[in-house]
Amino acid sequence: MATPSITSVYPLDGAVGVVLAAPITVTFTTLIDHTSINGGNFALVAPGSTEILGPNQEIQQIPRPVAGKQSVPTTLTFDDTAGYTVMSIIPKVTLNQNTLYKITLMGAGAVINQPIKGTDGTPLDKSYGWSFTTGTLNLSAPPIASPVITQRPDIEPTSIVVVPR
Repeated sequence: MATPSITSVYPLDGAVGVVLAAPITVTFTTLIDHTSINGGNFALVAPGSTEILGPNQEIQQIPRPVAGKQSVPTTLTFDDTAGYTVMSIIPKVTLNQNTLYKITLMGAGAVINQPIKGTDGTPLDKSYGWSFTTGTLNLSAPPIASPVITQRPDIEPTSIVVVPR
């Protein structure tokens, strides 16, 4: 079998203003052994943060990055229907606004015991990482990349048929 590599990611590397609920996906060139992906060779991280809490334990100030990093818990789903794997990364928590997120996938040559592997056991050709920055939540005017704006049905006025009951 061919050596697995990554053909595309979404959001794109360096993307800015990414919608908070945008899908995060990785497309591999071959089928990937889902069980080979774990916390030792995959990570979605954000800068470390500090929260200022009020007397009722409510956040009084938006967390600001400090030294370190914070791992974001995720659920991974896989689609193998086309002879290659598309992995969807679903954060278990809401991503913060205006925050830089980094994703790392470890492959061959990484200083780890178990790189991500194809279904035949061949390791991912090399480690891959990318980052994106989330946007600001604005409910009154969705961002251009919002699925709300792009989901306009195409209705031809002459094709509307009214059927009486």
